[in-house]
Amino acid sequence: MEENIFNYTNKEKKTEFWRTILGFLLFIVLISVFYAVIFYGWAIFFHSSFLNNPKITIILLFGSFITWHLALLIIVKLLHKRSYVSLIGAKKKLNLKQFLLAIFVTISISLVSLIIIPFESILFSQNYLPRIEMSYIKDWLPWVLPALFVIFIQVSAEEVLFRGYLLQQLRARFCSYWIWAIIPSFLFGIAHYDFSTFENNTFIYMLNAFVFGVLASILTVQSNNISYALGMHFINNIIGVLFFGLGDTLSDLSLVKSYFDKTGIYMTYIILFQTALQIITFLILFNWLKRHKNKAKF
Repeated sequence: MEENIFNYTNKEKKTEFWRTILGFLLFIVLISVFYAVIFYGWAIFFHSSFLNNPKITIILLFGSFITWHLALLIIVKLLHKRSYVSLIGAKKKLNLKQFLLAIFVTISISLVSLIIIPFESILFSQNYLPRIEMSYIKDWLPWVLPALFVIFIQVSAEEVLFRGYLLQQLRARFCSYWIWAIIPSFLFGIAHYDFSTFENNTFIYMLNAFVFGVLASILTVQSNNISYALGMHFINNIIGVLFFGLGDTLSDLSLVKSYFDKTGIYMTYIILFQTALQIITFLILFNWLKRHKNKAKF
């Protein structure tokens, strides 16, 4: 029988709350050191014109999340005496079926949501609507594979930390949903603080990340694996980075760039609309998971 590593009754040694706090603080220290070494090294050994290429900068930014994996590897080995792959789930590997299902559902919901675009001109005046700029396919296509690779590094790092390490540690000690789902999701929301970009919409943007965190946490506990959360997160970031950029510093890899006021009402609408799509995606996946688990009992 598959061990439920997200179960409250699974109070193995090395899951004490003080270890979780120490592990998270140690994680912050380690990645700070890693980032300092990496970017200082880039500045010394590579010409500034190389780093001034915005596409390369984005690739390096997302690729730098490999340090998160390295930091967690050190922490779980030294502090918790467990394998790094155990943070993925009970079987210590991704559930490919769950991962692909989450990708399919997220893409499907996103495509269906495009029908709202023609009605935006009714909801908003022309002053609020974005100015669209298309990239040349020949300039965009060579960066797709490198971008997919580093985006996967980035989202898997976040999922392993928030829905793997923190969620498993808290769930093993506390039965309350308000602890094992809310605390990691709150920290996930804090990690998305970006006042310089969103200003008035900063809180709503963080709330969007928080809601995603809660939904992803529920799917993770119910499935005993981070695969659903990883699939949803992966496609969300691919859409935002590779296909529909917001005209900010991360848009240089985007096929379509949208230029509009990130602090205004249209941005509020975009964030809330994305949150609604995440909830719909969650309900579909959760319902499928529930029916699948019920069938398995017979």
